[in-house]
Amino acid sequence: GDCRPEPCSHSRHGVHGRCVKLATPSTSQPAMGDAAGDDRGSASRFVEAEAEASGDDCESEEGEAAGDDGRDLDGFIAPEGETAAARAAGGDDGSSSSDGDGAAEEELLDDDLAVLEEAGVDISQVQQKRRKRDEDVASSQEQPAPKRAQQEPSSEAGGGLFDAVRAAAGEDDFGAMSDDSVDDFIVEDPACPKRRKRGDDGGELDIGDEQMQEIIDIFGDTSVLRPIDEASLEPIPEEQLKFEPQEPEPSQQETQKKELRAAGSKLEAVKREAKHQLHEMDAPERWVNTYMSEPALLDSSGARNWSEEEETCEATWIYHEAFADTSWAQEEGKKQDMVKAIREILDMLHRRRFEPMFIISQFEFWFAQLFYREDLWKICNLDRYHWQRVWLKFQRLKAWQKRVQEQAQIPIHIVSRIDASAFDQPCAELGIKDTYDWFCAVYPEKVASIEGIPSARTSESQIILTARKHRFDEKLGLKDSLETMSLLVFGIPPKDLGDNVESGKQVYYSEPDLEDNQSLKEVCEQHRNDSFKTAAAVEEAVVLFLSQLIATEPRVRAYVRKQFYEMCAVSTFVTEAGKPVAHEAAQSFKRCYRAFHIVNRPVKKFVADDELFLDVLDLQRQGFITVEYSLVVADTNNTRNENAYKYVMLGHDIDEVTADKQRLAEHFKRRDTHQGDRSETKADMAKSAWCRELTPRLEAVARSHEIEFRRRSAQNSDALEKASTLFRCATMNFNYDQLNAFMAQDPNLDFLLKMYCRVENTSATEVFVVPNEWNTVRKRIILRALRDELYPKLWAEVQANLAKKAEDYVCRECAANLAKIVDVQPWCQTDQVSGKNEYDTNVDIEDENAWNKDDDDDNNDEKSARRAGYSSALVVIPEVREKHCIVALINAFGDPVDMRKFFTKFHERIRENDDRPVVKGSHAELEQRKVVEHRETFKNLLRSHKPAVVLLPVVSTSISQMKDHIYELIEEVDRDEPFTLKPQILLTDPSIPRIVAYHPEIMEEGGYRDCVSHLQRIALSVARFFQDPLAETSQLWRERPAENSLLKLRLHRLQHAIPKERLSQALEVPMMEAAAKAGMHVNRIRLSVHLSSLITFLPGFGIGRVALFRKCVSNAVTSRAAFADRLVENLKIRGDRNASAVIMNCMPFLKISPDLRDIWSPSSTPPFDRTRLCELYRNWLTSMCEMALAGVAPPDDEDEALPTDSVARAMVIFKKDSTLQSRLDTAIYEGWDWGKSTGQSLPEFSTPDKIMEFLTEEVTDPYADKRQTNEGLSDTSLFHLAISDTPDNYCKGSLVHAIVERDLEHPDWTDKGGNKEAKAMVSVKVLPSMVRGSFRKQYPTNSGKGYIQGCERHFTQGESVVARIVMTYATHEKPPGVSLTVDMDTDIVLKDFPITDDDATYFVPLGTENWAKTKLGVAGQSAETEMDRLKKWVRRPRNIRHPNWLNKNHEEAVNDIIDYPMGNVLFRPSKRHDVIIAMLKVRATDINDRDEELVDPKHSFRSFDIVEKDNKTESTGFELAHKLEVDGMTYKDFDEIIARHMDPIMENLRLLREHPRFGLRNGETTDRFEVREAIARFSRDDRKLLHYSLLLNTVLVGHGLLVWALGGQKPREEFIEVHPYGFSLWGKPFDKLTSLIKWFKTVGWRNSTRLRQDFKEAWERRRAEAESRRGTDAYSDRPRKSRSTWQAATTTTGLQTPGGGGLQTPSGVYAHESAAPTPSGLSTPGGSRTPVSAVPGSPAPMTVQHFANPATPSGVVPGTPRGPMPQTPMGVHARPMGMMGGGSTGVGGPSIPMTPRVAPATPAALGGGGGGGVPMTPGGAAAATPGGFMTPGARGVGMQTPGGFPGAAPATPGIGPGFPGTPAGTHMVPSSPGLGSVAPQSIGGGFRPMPATPAGMFTAPNTPGGMGGAAGVPPSPGAMGAPPPSPGAVGVPPPSPGALTGMPQTPGGPPGPKSGKAS
Repeated sequence: GDCRPEPCSHSRHGVHGRCVKLATPSTSQPAMGDAAGDDRGSASRFVEAEAEASGDDCESEEGEAAGDDGRDLDGFIAPEGETAAARAAGGDDGSSSSDGDGAAEEELLDDDLAVLEEAGVDISQVQQKRRKRDEDVASSQEQPAPKRAQQEPSSEAGGGLFDAVRAAAGEDDFGAMSDDSVDDFIVEDPACPKRRKRGDDGGELDIGDEQMQEIIDIFGDTSVLRPIDEASLEPIPEEQLKFEPQEPEPSQQETQKKELRAAGSKLEAVKREAKHQLHEMDAPERWVNTYMSEPALLDSSGARNWSEEEETCEATWIYHEAFADTSWAQEEGKKQDMVKAIREILDMLHRRRFEPMFIISQFEFWFAQLFYREDLWKICNLDRYHWQRVWLKFQRLKAWQKRVQEQAQIPIHIVSRIDASAFDQPCAELGIKDTYDWFCAVYPEKVASIEGIPSARTSESQIILTARKHRFDEKLGLKDSLETMSLLVFGIPPKDLGDNVESGKQVYYSEPDLEDNQSLKEVCEQHRNDSFKTAAAVEEAVVLFLSQLIATEPRVRAYVRKQFYEMCAVSTFVTEAGKPVAHEAAQSFKRCYRAFHIVNRPVKKFVADDELFLDVLDLQRQGFITVEYSLVVADTNNTRNENAYKYVMLGHDIDEVTADKQRLAEHFKRRDTHQGDRSETKADMAKSAWCRELTPRLEAVARSHEIEFRRRSAQNSDALEKASTLFRCATMNFNYDQLNAFMAQDPNLDFLLKMYCRVENTSATEVFVVPNEWNTVRKRIILRALRDELYPKLWAEVQANLAKKAEDYVCRECAANLAKIVDVQPWCQTDQVSGKNEYDTNVDIEDENAWNKDDDDDNNDEKSARRAGYSSALVVIPEVREKHCIVALINAFGDPVDMRKFFTKFHERIRENDDRPVVKGSHAELEQRKVVEHRETFKNLLRSHKPAVVLLPVVSTSISQMKDHIYELIEEVDRDEPFTLKPQILLTDPSIPRIVAYHPEIMEEGGYRDCVSHLQRIALSVARFFQDPLAETSQLWRERPAENSLLKLRLHRLQHAIPKERLSQALEVPMMEAAAKAGMHVNRIRLSVHLSSLITFLPGFGIGRVALFRKCVSNAVTSRAAFADRLVENLKIRGDRNASAVIMNCMPFLKISPDLRDIWSPSSTPPFDRTRLCELYRNWLTSMCEMALAGVAPPDDEDEALPTDSVARAMVIFKKDSTLQSRLDTAIYEGWDWGKSTGQSLPEFSTPDKIMEFLTEEVTDPYADKRQTNEGLSDTSLFHLAISDTPDNYCKGSLVHAIVERDLEHPDWTDKGGNKEAKAMVSVKVLPSMVRGSFRKQYPTNSGKGYIQGCERHFTQGESVVARIVMTYATHEKPPGVSLTVDMDTDIVLKDFPITDDDATYFVPLGTENWAKTKLGVAGQSAETEMDRLKKWVRRPRNIRHPNWLNKNHEEAVNDIIDYPMGNVLFRPSKRHDVIIAMLKVRATDINDRDEELVDPKHSFRSFDIVEKDNKTESTGFELAHKLEVDGMTYKDFDEIIARHMDPIMENLRLLREHPRFGLRNGETTDRFEVREAIARFSRDDRKLLHYSLLLNTVLVGHGLLVWALGGQKPREEFIEVHPYGFSLWGKPFDKLTSLIKWFKTVGWRNSTRLRQDFKEAWERRRAEAESRRGTDAYSDRPRKSRSTWQAATTTTGLQTPGGGGLQTPSGVYAHESAAPTPSGLSTPGGSRTPVSAVPGSPAPMTVQHFANPATPSGVVPGTPRGPMPQTPMGVHARPMGMMGGGSTGVGGPSIPMTPRVAPATPAALGGGGGGGVPMTPGGAAAATPGGFMTPGARGVGMQTPGGFPGAAPATPGIGPGFPGTPAGTHMVPSSPGLGSVAPQSIGGGFRPMPATPAGMFTAPNTPGGMGGAAGVPPSPGAMGAPPPSPGAVGVPPPSPGALTGMPQTPGGPPGPKSGKAS
């Protein structure tokens, strides 16, 4: 009945690969009948189709899919010319040559023409042509006798119909099939009317255009006006069977499509004919539809007969299908009893034509010892829906066997499978299918003659067909022949392989001599021919041929199937479209979440009572997941995990698995070395693709093992740990060694190779496959059989099996939920309390007897009617989101009496003290008056009609409020005019009425036709559903599943995933059960037309016989005999009416009693007719009643005489005498002989006590309604109806959003009592239904926990809250509500998470789906929460073990880097960003670095950002990631970074420093300012020459600097970037420095301006990208602390002098001082302490290696005033070894001069006191150069002249004028020039010029004269000449230190640029 196209069972091409079934009149019906009765569709049908597709031989039952655009059909479709010739040869006038179809066409055409005539079409011309044709047929003498016999009508009832069916099918019995093979089969073009012009059709039949259009509108085309011509059968020309397929002509494709349509139309026509004759058949309608649907199983007379063999086979088959695996069936002797009982049930179904409902209701207790009620349904459904196609296929096999045995011998093991004993095996249907596939592969030439359809061919089928043509099958030894078996060397025949597999050892094997004497190439060359022109083609044909034959060998397939089912596992992978769906399912606890991340779940773990696999198929259909299978084997070596397994590499043996492991290892190595995308060959690319596909699957296996281990470890942990265990393994990374451990070889391949290939013994039990070329090709054969044939087919079988189990479970759930709706009695009033007022608790119990008082006849009648279920109803149904509602009054018989449209607020009382006054005459005032009017009208309806109930359909959450208001109205009416029976108010379910109201057919029937709106129809349906739920629901039932509106009712969340046909079959059971329990009240149905839908479920009848039933009840029915007489008359039943199947089936279900509107007495009905017993129980019931009444005296108070019938007397006395029941029980149990009393013995497997109870119930309470008592809506249903949402969306644990109404803890509200009691709760409205809810702010008082996190606040109205559902509630007295929680404690809802312990073992979710991390509470705080998480993440502890790793901050790392030599790298975590900082030391900091230029530690390193990839989860974030990105390049660990990134940079820096142009004078002068000044001077001197020099960059440490000038212009500085692979200037890369210089000198300097600007823009972009890589600053919400240049860097105790701002100087080691220390301005020199014993607390003098005396102050030499500057002595070029390099004072500051290893002592005279002495430090004299003066030597940067007046003291930056600066950048404490006094010395005398330190003096700089306060001070000894003269009296010496700060400060030169942001 489903209009959807069925996929071909062999299709590999999806929608475009539909099976092309070419049907002919003689053979079309058997093929189509094979699919009839199959209840599988959608999921299960589709996967079965895939099973057929994946390996069947191309010429199987239904044929291969025509997926190659019809090319494979070449040769099967006859050209138009051949068709015409065939037609001419087959008949004189071109009409159909097969007269066997004439009868069917006659029958159909009559009916069709009748329909056309009723439509007003002129059919006279058609009738004339038909009469002429009939006369021609009658006069023909050449008609074959068998066909004339087919046209003769059968004498049996319905014979004409079955003749038509047989004629349409064209089937003889299976033993008399024609000899036509596929070579003789062609199909003619039936000239489909769609290809003809309408004018031709109309002209030929003399039908006008308007009438033709009317015909087309009714039937869709004009095919009903023309007979379907049969095709003549002619052989296919031999040339059409060539190897290469040809593209068919378009006309052939059209012919093919038309033939299919014609065959389908003919079958539908036969079915329509059956329906037309149904009203004259003496067979139940459902019986006819079930057993007459397979024409191939009907006999020549059109009857369906069952042989003894068939019923025996079916009984055995049903036993194995349904009961063999049950525990009670395993008992000894149970099998024989069950099979015997099943045979009895089948006999009732088949021969006696009992319907299943009749058997189950009447004979349930006959088989109670063996079967439950559900088991009986299972037996009946297996017989009705499955058995016929199984038996049909088996019969075809037998016919096939008979046909083949006429020409060849079939193997014994195949013959044994085509025997009745095959059904006595488990999975007999699979065995039949395997045998069927074997025949298709071995004898494909018989397919057409047996199946009736030709097979569509594919390229593979063409190859096999050609191989058979060249007798490859005989040469391979597959068939007995005289042909030499020259191809036997390829391997043993499949039959022998089957013997080997069956015995488990090599019984048959290849001859070694054959292999050794000839090679593969030689054999293939010998068999070349015109079709296979190369040896490779021959080899391919043989491999393909043998692989398909091996795959269809039943014993091989059985072995592989068994192993496959044991090892098969299912995995699912989420698509990009499915990720948000999976995340939402995880957060909301939806059941479908279980299907998203399945990892290798074994098939046996999919239990029967679970819908999991249906979820999988449904999500796959929606595109949210992909599904695949795998094979897994147990890992016996893993003792930690009993569920451990390994992943089978399909089709790989142990050698190939070893190669797979090596390939995966190489892939990982290439990926780690960034060579994965540089594959040069296609083979490498294929390997990489294979590895990329395999890696996630192996990682999933590893993660599932890790989850299992962690779950066990977390058993005793808290709820949060348990909840998070699943998600922590989501991003775990594994190396290739770990993944390789999970690979395993294919055991099926290993076993079959040992059975098929040449082997040698290695031990008594072990063999190995001999490596040779023949075994290689045999391995290809086995591999192809497994991969291409068996594995896909078996996977499709597994899917079909799993889908069927899941569908069965969902169908059972749907049936159970439907039973809750229809298996309910109509509401009836039973007692006074519930009848008078269900709310009135003050009812006097004494007045309860008023119910039984006969004070008023009218009231008494009303009471009796309500007791019987006749209740009138007043329905109030509001329009959703509208102002109006419908009020409908329906009488007790379901007829509408009054309908009105009210304002919805009519039930609300008008507020008298409303603050908003209503203006008279306004719309609001008119509306208010109408509301009052409607209110009074409603009260009048209550007074006048006195309805039994007021029905309120639950359509919103405000329904409880409406109920309270209407109750008040009823109370008002009752006070004015008391009700005798007060109406009750009931809440009802509007689901069924909604579907009824919109049904297009029901809208035009009865009372619904008079309703003008859908709301009125809903109101009418609500009342009728209340009066009889079954009758109203039955209106929706239709026979065709596509039209069955009952399927629209929501019964299960997955019902849409079940085929409609399958679901209809499941829902029919509860409908039949409910109808049987209630019975058909024939007289009530007679008077109430809307109840006629119940006839659909009356056994013997159906939807096609409703009109027949209406005819039979045109008058009152008082007995079964009267109804039987009418039925015999209308059905035209001949013979004994007691033997009529229709009468026998329906009689027990007819409830014969007068309707409330009838006037005849129930006593006029025979007593047995009042029961629900069939005629078989009449004697038993009569005998039982006679025995019960024996010795019982009639009652004394009986007014009338007792009836003479024993059953009637028993019914009367049973009501009066309560002891009669016990007496009857005693008599029956103690001594009643069932056989003697009735002449009938009890059935063998019956239970007498149950039968007795069944009979007794019909005497004590005849035909009682056995449906469930009407309890009203359940609380759960009421809640979900009110909120209009499904249980799947509102389950416990679901995440919801809510809006705060009020915080009850803050008394800004008042309850109804006027109290303002504070409660620690918050009232909310849950979105989107706006249902009320609440959540607690505190834990329970006894817990002692206090407030829930985030709830210690005032929740304001309107705030959005995220919470989880804890409980839902709703009652008939209380509005629906939701209890919520914002507690992050997962223990509350952990057990409700859909992933159970069984699921978790095979479930690996994504880390982002962790529901336990979802923030609950006030929404909108996510930014703050994310920032907090980022802070915790950035500061997380790291488990990194590496010698270069320091878990310290920046300052601590800078201090530690001093101890590391140059070129080393330190790695530390960033404290603000989620990166790792690498610190490459590129400059020297002390003498250990073996470099002369020492710098401050904070300027000695170059920093790099290391970004960790794929390491962002808590489970892996503590470890170092396997992907580390530095400067855009990826590495795998720290060592690789050092070797491939840092070391090359250091090498390039070395090359930079060794370049001839580095600095001046071969690198002796590297000070930037000096170099700039020299370059400028050189350019002024020579304007035509480009002057340049290279330097180290002091701002961007670790890079270079290019200083150049041209034409006497100002020197320019260009940034040279140093990277691992070379250098870059302005962003242009160079691998060598010489190339850079060459390009700059030729091209670069000319375009410097533009290049510099472009580079600045690119640099800014790079900075932005670097910031983006770093991510969000975890402390961006906090301002950075301002850095101060001052710190107590000179002492550990004593007074601290504050310093100003500036660059920060790290602390060194300082001597204790007796006065205030010098503030640390720019920098305080660090290094050796001053070894002055006179200083209190000074430590002992420190000597450095090779130092005999203290060191001369480095970098703190006296400065020379600007003006005439002394020149550096010439000739001093060499850099003496042993000089310690000084460090720069800062970024851009001066360098410290070199100190000789053997430095002379400072003259003692320098320490003398005098007015002109050098100022002293507290520990001695310390030379200081005033800020602002340029020092010409010592590699220093000249000092800048301070601002202010001449003679003013230089200012320390950041402090202000007058404070001298201390040089920055050095870490060595300067030694005093001499031993002076403790106190600082004042500078006496006037202003004297300051001495200058000569530049370029490296061996031993002299001390300038005049520093001691008097002229002529001897210079310091040295090897050089006389010191330069002191500068002139320019400048002002600094004031006395004691006058200002206690110590002068020497500025460190011009401040350098500000440092960048801290890491």
